[in-house]
Amino acid sequence: MKYAFPLLTLTLLLTGCTDITTPNPNPGDGGGVVTPIGSFTLSVPASLSVPLGQAVTLTPQVSLSNYSGSVSLDASAPGLNLTRNGDSFLLTPTATGSYAVTVTARGSDGQTQTAVTVVTVTSAEQPQPQPQPQPKPVFLPGAGAPVGSGDGTKEGTVYVSPSAQEVEVLNLVNEVRTKGTLNGTPATAGTCVDGGFSPRPALTYNGLFAFAARKHAAYMSNVGYEGHSESQTGSPFFYGATPRDRVVRAYRELAGLDKNYVGENDTYAGGELAGVGTNSPTAFAMVNWWMHSSAHCTALMDSTIRQFGAGHQKGVLSTNQDLWTLVVGK
Repeated sequence: MKYAFPLLTLTLLLTGCTDITTPNPNPGDGGGVVTPIGSFTLSVPASLSVPLGQAVTLTPQVSLSNYSGSVSLDASAPGLNLTRNGDSFLLTPTATGSYAVTVTARGSDGQTQTAVTVVTVTSAEQPQPQPQPQPKPVFLPGAGAPVGSGDGTKEGTVYVSPSAQEVEVLNLVNEVRTKGTLNGTPATAGTCVDGGFSPRPALTYNGLFAFAARKHAAYMSNVGYEGHSESQTGSPFFYGATPRDRVVRAYRELAGLDKNYVGENDTYAGGELAGVGTNSPTAFAMVNWWMHSSAHCTALMDSTIRQFGAGHQKGVLSTNQDLWTLVVGK
């Protein structure tokens, strides 16, 4: 059995011929004319579906059975672009709707078989918009907010009641991030964003950050050590040797969570501010100092962070000092 399909491309209407022939039953008789015997059958799918802008392949099936002649195929498809592709027809729609594709098989003895496929063209599939993660709404507790209150999330829960100074720090940090001002006064001159300020997202309160920040402020106040480390492991105020240790401990012990820690800025009203503090600095003075310290400013104005927590303690060993910690993260 041999299938030979000449390649032919037409638009809207294809009329082509394919011969499907059985071998000469008497190949040694010099190639004389053979009168076909028997019959053949033609079948096609009852229906096909294709989105507009795509193509679908129609492959007719011819069964020669005991037919000894040749069979040719042609097809017509009004309303569709139709291209012969070997033993198949490639149908490409130009509009939505239903289209009848008629395939005709003709035997060399005059036998004819026809079959119809209905092609339904649907609207082009439109990519569905993917839901975008929504930023966490900004939440800041008020001064004295009770433990257990918050925004309903574990990270947004109050684990230590915030003081007025801590809440003021949070508000000032968001003001300078979003507006470049502190208490309404331009505050970017001479900072890491001098001449290149652009608004950053406001940060939302993280009660676990705030708990770790308060713990470190209390350590510095009572042990007398300033910096990002806690070395006095025997002190009742020790909470973790490093900023990461303190944040991870708060997440684990208070909320049963894991956290990838980002960064911490801390100082006190002494050698790192203007002089050894004889007057306790305000929250304004503290945030303004952070803005004018290159490393602290860079951390404070990082556009990728989304959460923060502040800690403040009056000095115990040095009563004219105020000690501050700000923890930030994603």
